Amino acid sequence: MEHKTPAPGAHVEQEFSQLEPPGDDLRTLPNSAQIAAIQPGRGHKSTLAEQYESAVAPTDVTSEPIAPRTILLVEDNWPVSAELKLSLEDFGYSVCGPAASVAEALDLLQQSDVDAAVLDIQLADEKVFPVAERLEQRQVPYIFLSGYSDPSAVPPHLQHRPRLSKPTTAAAILKGLADLFVH
Repeated sequence: MEHKTPAPGAHVEQEFSQLEPPGDDLRTLPNSAQIAAIQPGRGHKSTLAEQYESAVAPTDVTSEPIAPRTILLVEDNWPVSAELKLSLEDFGYSVCGPAASVAEALDLLQQSDVDAAVLDIQLADEKVFPVAERLEQRQVPYIFLSGYSDPSAVPPHLQHRPRLSKPTTAAAILKGLADLFVH
């Protein structure tokens, strides 16, 4: 795709389908098979705000800061949870967690008010569904993360919630959270 610099002050419109992914500038959250390839101490190549702006249509990005929101993060894979926590904080969210087990997540929910949650479906030897059910009771929106593509991995009464497949990008999770707050 050829990029042309518009004249100063010119009105520019671009279809979302014409946007190219930014390649290496978009942080990808690894799945467990990719964890071994992570090199400690690597710096981030761009800010999360830049990643988000490059992942959505220009008309979807506002100049207003997001309202302070607290996100419950439930993820048992430390490299993934550390990267995601940093990404969420970079974008202005307060992060509750990460919790690596159902018990830890439920304990955090008792102690904290959260506005939304990001839930990894498989936590070691347990599924995150008791946490999802507690969030449903509290009417707190959430996103599932899963390395499983089979929709039946989620109980039927929870299948209405959005689910992102791993590996995913921080920008995709931010977009998913933004969609939760709009609906």
